[in-house]
Amino acid sequence: MKKKLLVLAVGATITAGPMMLAQADVKVGGFAQVEIGRTEVDNAAGATTSKTTDSADASRGRFWITADEDLGGGMKGLAHFEFRVDTTGNCGLELGGTTCSTAASAANTREKYVGLKTNWGTVKLGSNKTAYKYYGGVNYDPLVTTLLEARGHGGMIGGVFGQNNFADNSLRYESPTWAGVSFEVTYGFDDAPTTASTFDDGDYSVGVQWKGDAGGVGLHFFGSRNVNQDNTAADNETTWDKIGGQVKFMKDHAVSFQYETTENDANTVDSSTYFIGYHGKFGSVRPVVQYGKTKDSTSTCTAGNNTNNDCTYIAVGAWYDLSKTFNLLAGYRKTDIDNGNETTVWSVGMRKGF
Repeated sequence: MKKKLLVLAVGATITAGPMMLAQADVKVGGFAQVEIGRTEVDNAAGATTSKTTDSADASRGRFWITADEDLGGGMKGLAHFEFRVDTTGNCGLELGGTTCSTAASAANTREKYVGLKTNWGTVKLGSNKTAYKYYGGVNYDPLVTTLLEARGHGGMIGGVFGQNNFADNSLRYESPTWAGVSFEVTYGFDDAPTTASTFDDGDYSVGVQWKGDAGGVGLHFFGSRNVNQDNTAADNETTWDKIGGQVKFMKDHAVSFQYETTENDANTVDSSTYFIGYHGKFGSVRPVVQYGKTKDSTSTCTAGNNTNNDCTYIAVGAWYDLSKTFNLLAGYRKTDIDNGNETTVWSVGMRKGF
């Protein structure tokens, strides 16, 4: 009898758990992903300098918790914590990255905020998204967070002020949408910056976008700017500017394009990057074809640019959807630098959303 009562009690707890979460508007979710990639690097003479085969999480693994509360009067209280999870086991579970190296920790910072949503817009405080990263950018690349992604490989600018990372210690405002038009502003208020490459006091991101429909064709156009005041280096200012758009047709097909430039007061970080991509859907198969080029840059092509050289990015891949949340990936990427260096990657992988 006692065993039966225990079973009933456990069953009631399990059943009531989701109901209590729903009443509290608490939700959990995330992704687990592993790829196996074959990477080959050739030098200017055409000789292969390295061949490696390795598994990778590619920064897709994550776990998040959201807790929203209806405050009445059209207002809602918001809270969000997102943890970096390396599915391959190299870093484990991190809140902003504390168990890896310093460089890895900086790259693993994710979104964490408390906010207030009203009829006049939404305000968030914490580690926030930027319009530059999410207007176009990662939203235009179906291969993002894989070994085949455009950012950091010549197709899109990476880094804190490009399509990587989030704005720590920042205030973010998201406007309502009027006639398809909306805008966002993210402003950094940390007055004790540690490096010139972190989002800190006076740095900001702004963006405006329009979404609409013309004869059954979906349209999206945007413009965005990031500004790094660089308070640690003679008050130089660096700006990142981006414009782009996307055309959706036949429901499941889209062509995306964007153009980026960077400019520094000291003229040391000037570059331009453009990207164009197609993705579609045929049954369970989602093909992706992408091309990009970076010109006149100052860092390595694996970081999105290349010293005094241009680099070209090409990627071809496909997702196969076994369900809405379980997907298989196969594809190829090539990054070709004008000085003769070349990197090619073949990759297969699996992704599970929950």
